[in-house]
Amino acid sequence: MYEFLDRRYALALYEAGVEAGNVEIILQQLKEIVNEMNSNKDFFKVIKNPQISKFNKKRIFRELFEDCIERELLNFLLLTIDKERILYLREKYEQFRQIYLAANNIIIAEVRSAIPLSNKERESLKVVLEKRYKKTIMLKQQIDKSLIAGVIIRIGDEIIDGSIKNKLVEIRKISDESYDASNESANAKDIRRQPQNGYKEEVLHANVTTVIPLTPEEKIKLTANLEKFYNRKIEITESIDKEILGGIVVKIGDDVTEYTIKNKLKHIQRS
Repeated sequence: MYEFLDRRYALALYEAGVEAGNVEIILQQLKEIVNEMNSNKDFFKVIKNPQISKFNKKRIFRELFEDCIERELLNFLLLTIDKERILYLREKYEQFRQIYLAANNIIIAEVRSAIPLSNKERESLKVVLEKRYKKTIMLKQQIDKSLIAGVIIRIGDEIIDGSIKNKLVEIRKISDESYDASNESANAKDIRRQPQNGYKEEVLHANVTTVIPLTPEEKIKLTANLEKFYNRKIEITESIDKEILGGIVVKIGDDVTEYTIKNKLKHIQRS
């Protein structure tokens, strides 16, 4: 119910902004006021205080904002004070923002990565996503060190997980599954089978390609998971390739595991 009410308020403000030709300005100013309300405790106490009359609250808002925000926005704020909805201004801002994005064919892509994407990476990602979704993409980036490398992209309910952390989880799952006997016989040369003639200490060499060098902790974790998967001792040789944008490529013999942003983008383009 309240979400519907907040949307009605937001839609009324949006329509007023469209008529005045200042929607983008209102959007930015409303965001700044909402942030100020949340961060300025004294300001919030005044707004919340039931002993301060609506008349005085409106007077305070006029003194604060009359000369520095759009007239349509000021009238909107005064209306929310009258209707005792000013405490829920953030909800109205979120609804206003959604209306603005939908009207301008814009969608938000939430991007989590271990390190900030470069301008080139951001532009490459934006171009491919816009081609895929046929909409203007607005990237919203967050840093998550636990991903090790690579990215997780969320657009609405769709999630594209291109992180090393996710790949390690998949390797663990695979290594915990039992193998079908017929598959074992059909793949007698499977690199995962135990070495013959008792050479259980045979070493496999893994060529690992990333955008930035793995930390010692990341290398230890990756080695441990690969050794569990292949049931062999693993030696890692690292190389750097900026072109993969983010993520990791692991090559062991003829086995190639590619979990990179570049590869993910190819799949998005094909789909």
